[in-house]
Amino acid sequence: MTLKLLERGYINASYCKTVLEHELVSTTSIGSGVALPHGDPNNILMSSISFLTLENPIIWGEEEVELIILISMKKEDVSKYNLRDFFEILKITHEKDCLRFLSYFSDADKI
Repeated sequence: MTLKLLERGYINASYCKTVLEHELVSTTSIGSGVALPHGDPNNILMSSISFLTLENPIIWGEEEVELIILISMKKEDVSKYNLRDFFEILKITHEKDCLRFLSYFSDADKI
């Protein structure tokens, strides 16, 4: 996921490393098959939220994960965007039916 963001100029190369380092300190799986990885916001050039649905769950920390949501938000953008709405959507993803529904899409425009 981070490589796609790097290719598109959304992050610098150091961001990839900070996402992995954060996982070593504390896993970002939040239950119900969802993980919310993130890295150092100082390495973000353009804010984004990326979704990846997996065909088969993987072990992430101590849990199975099938939806990965990479949050790459610049500090100055946190106040610009209503992240409260985003986190309300995350509550919905905890519902297994919604997670299955999201997994059918391969294109952000379709969601």
